Amino acid sequence: MKKLVILSFLLVAVIGCTNNTQEDKSSFSYQKLIKEYKEDFSHKFKPESPITYYHIASTHLKNLNSVEQKHRQNALKAIIDNYEKAIKIDPDFHPAYYGLGIAYLESKNLKQASILFEEALKKSPEVIDYHLALGYCCEELNKDDCAYQEYSKVIEIDPTNKDALIHLGHIHLDKKDYDKAHNIYKAVLQKDPGNLIAKKALESCKTASKKLSKASNKNISSKSKVSESEIKEEEVKEEPEITEINETSEVNNSENIQEDNNNSNISNEEN
Repeated sequence: MKKLVILSFLLVAVIGCTNNTQEDKSSFSYQKLIKEYKEDFSHKFKPESPITYYHIASTHLKNLNSVEQKHRQNALKAIIDNYEKAIKIDPDFHPAYYGLGIAYLESKNLKQASILFEEALKKSPEVIDYHLALGYCCEELNKDDCAYQEYSKVIEIDPTNKDALIHLGHIHLDKKDYDKAHNIYKAVLQKDPGNLIAKKALESCKTASKKLSKASNKNISSKSKVSESEIKEEEVKEEPEITEINETSEVNNSENIQEDNNNSNISNEEN
């Protein structure tokens, strides 16, 4: 099953669009970051500030889809350079690691992106976006255990997070654990009845479950027929032995009768 693409959501998160729940439970506030950036620029350009380069890179990253394909690589290089400048100024500035990871995702470099998301999490383990991003990379790299771990951590921080729940459902669906997948999708739809992704996933789950059930019933029926056939074959094999025994018994009985008749004749002659 195709994995849910959350890259657009991650791109939005780079520039500070997060929900209130995440901001409350996170040690980092994107809104505060943007406010500081505006204060920086309200006076003058401050090249010593990591926020300056972070915002330049994030703004260009947000607008990357509007860049012509022939200029895309150069645009990505400029974005990466600005994030790296921010990190160089302040190695603990974790949003820059996250933004840089998104830039590498756009470059199709999943391994490097996952390394950067891990680095961001080391510096700020409570930011939901970082866990979602790393989980996404793990899924795309077919590391389901890693993905499951990251999405589960999101649920620990925010039990209502639909993105993490849906991805957990996908993992169970891929493992053919249809009951768990079904329950997760149903839970999402109870909170968000209009969620098209959960609806489609639930339908896929039901279809796959029915196919598995039919296949199981067919196998059981086939095994039953094989067992009946085997029993019949065994009965056929046993019949000649019974016949042979019966034939032997009849011969012995005939010989005994003949012997008794002979003995009787001898006895009569003697008399």
